[in-house]
Amino acid sequence: VAIGILIATGIWLMRHWDEVKAFATATWETIKNWLISTWEATKKKASEVWEGIKSSLISAWNSI
Repeated sequence: VAIGILIATGIWLMRHWDEVKAFATATWETIKNWLISTWEATKKKASEVWEGIKSSLISAWNSI
């Protein structure tokens, strides 16, 4: 039974390869774009936090 399922799956993939490939490509692009935007937002927020810390430290140093 398992061998029959594997063979049927292989045949189905061969017959529908263009559809499977298009779906996989579109899915990967969506994931990639989400990761890029998440990384950029995280990078921006970390930069803002660092600038705030740096500004506070400079102000404290100048007060001394």
